[in-house]
Amino acid sequence: MRLVLVDDHPIFTESLGLLLQAIAGVDVVGELNDGSLLPEFLRNTPADIVICDIRMPGLNGIETTRLIKAEFPQVHVIMLSVEEDIGLLRGAPKEKTLSFSPFLIKKLLYKLFIFRVLCCNSSVRKCVR
Repeated sequence: MRLVLVDDHPIFTESLGLLLQAIAGVDVVGELNDGSLLPEFLRNTPADIVICDIRMPGLNGIETTRLIKAEFPQVHVIMLSVEEDIGLLRGAPKEKTLSFSPFLIKKLLYKLFIFRVLCCNSSVRKCVR
């Protein structure tokens, strides 16, 4: 599966990229630090999953997800945040209308995170809804 990482902290995207690349079958095809770059990137580099921070300067993760799901509805989006307040997602696209994928807090154990990533590309859809 092909993943793109979007977070305004380069050290986070680089570290997460190294972690995910160690999983068989995972190919991190891009690490972006600005959500506004994502649509053009996906036009040139297909991906199955986008892992996107919610709070970023400029185009935040919620706005980025709306743009991506409008043009690339087949792409799964996993949103990340250091915030533990799920009220933050009130402005996020609704799952039924835009196939919005889960929200994860960055402090979660990496095994849960990897499980969610792998589920996005499997036939077992219950784990991401």
